[in-house]
Amino acid sequence: MQSDRQHFSDLIRKYINGQLSADDTTVFDRFLNSIPEEEQRELFHHVWQEVLSEGKETVQTFTDMEKKRILNKVLRRDSPAKISYPSGKSVRREVLVRYMVAAVLLITVGVGLFLYTDRIDSPAESLAVNTPAQDVEPGTDRAILVTESGEEVALDSKQVGVIKSSESFSIVRLESGEIQYQSTGQVQSSQRHTVRTPRGGQINFLLPDGSKVWLNTSSSLTFSSNMMSADRVVDMTGEVYFEVVKRQGQRFLVNGHFGQIDVLGTKFNVNAYDRSSSTTALVEGSIRLESSTAQVRMHPHQLAKVGTDGRIVTTRVDNINNHILWKDGFFYFNRADAYSVAAQLARWYDIEVVVQSANPYQEFTGTISRKIKLSQMIEMLDYLGIKSKYLNNKLIIL
Repeated sequence: MQSDRQHFSDLIRKYINGQLSADDTTVFDRFLNSIPEEEQRELFHHVWQEVLSEGKETVQTFTDMEKKRILNKVLRRDSPAKISYPSGKSVRREVLVRYMVAAVLLITVGVGLFLYTDRIDSPAESLAVNTPAQDVEPGTDRAILVTESGEEVALDSKQVGVIKSSESFSIVRLESGEIQYQSTGQVQSSQRHTVRTPRGGQINFLLPDGSKVWLNTSSSLTFSSNMMSADRVVDMTGEVYFEVVKRQGQRFLVNGHFGQIDVLGTKFNVNAYDRSSSTTALVEGSIRLESSTAQVRMHPHQLAKVGTDGRIVTTRVDNINNHILWKDGFFYFNRADAYSVAAQLARWYDIEVVVQSANPYQEFTGTISRKIKLSQMIEMLDYLGIKSKYLNNKLIIL
């Protein structure tokens, strides 16, 4: 029996790491039917704690009441293998097994919705999911470099090596997957280039000075081809995460509608989608944020909001890394209302999103993978209490 328990634990670990094969699923199903529910929970908890100790990051999102509600829906007396369905309708047992594992992990440890699960509420409901007739894929790594002369270079090639080569610069995809701009030094005059992501696109880009930037969807960053001889000045729109290389005697300045950020060498995120309010989250180092009417020096774990009047409000945030989860593949909804959720989904899936909620300013908190299709996102939003449907190529938040 002890060997069975160890085998079951190994299968749980495989699931978490995305390595559960079809044969493994069959064996795992047998274990679910033979091992008592309480012992399943203990094994899930034990394996998940091991995963956490190896550095997997989680985000607390569920209240005790929410955990209990999900538990009542999933861990019912009937095992997944015993659920019956209307004639001619079937749901793969593999789907139920995956859901059982993910849901119990969510309940036991209280982690965020970063494990996508195929939700099964009841035989009838399982067949009436709001799934688009033609599903919508999530965003991908793609962008465009626009040179000062107006030439456009697509940055969506996955092949390692030179993407574009010219007299003054080269653009190279590194083995790490990053795309790097390299000045050749043959042309002395500095040029201003712009990296731009479309709706449904993002990119990890290395500037000429070695600084790293991540551009979220519908964002842009304009920089100089020669960032080695003078102050490094960039202009941004949308949302950008920076990891700035410190250079002695050389400032790094970020300009946007919010004002200007003076950087020496640090890690920070700027969300400037909304012209009426932008946020800057400082992860490491120190920066000076200057608006049209105010100025503050920020320290790690501070979040600064700049209003239309230039007023700057700073707060300390213990979980500051949550504000940069987007670059690691997650939506982070922090007390977000329906309009905020709609804006993020519209940009990432490149679709029209309409809010028809009777209570659009109700706040939601949760973390959901950005790598899932729209149909799966609709399922996950439902767990956050956000009802939606997809009709006529339009997502409607109810």
